[in-house]
Amino acid sequence: MIICDAPDPLRASMTLSRSLIRRVEMRANVGKSAVLIFGTKRKELQQRLKFYWGEGEILFKEAYECLGSWLHESSP
Repeated sequence: MIICDAPDPLRASMTLSRSLIRRVEMRANVGKSAVLIFGTKRKELQQRLKFYWGEGEILFKEAYECLGSWLHESSP
């Protein structure tokens, strides 16, 4: 799980994670990945931002389960 407060640090963290995973010859299950945006501007940001893992786009979701805990975009 990567948590950032702005798009650029998220992209940088994803790039670093992808590089480290490739270095140790692992693969990420990108099909289980998602981007959640919290806050009042989430709809606006979802319309203008895109995030990628290599060539594959990481989709936005309203809710996501990670390690048995649910995160929801409207969570405080």
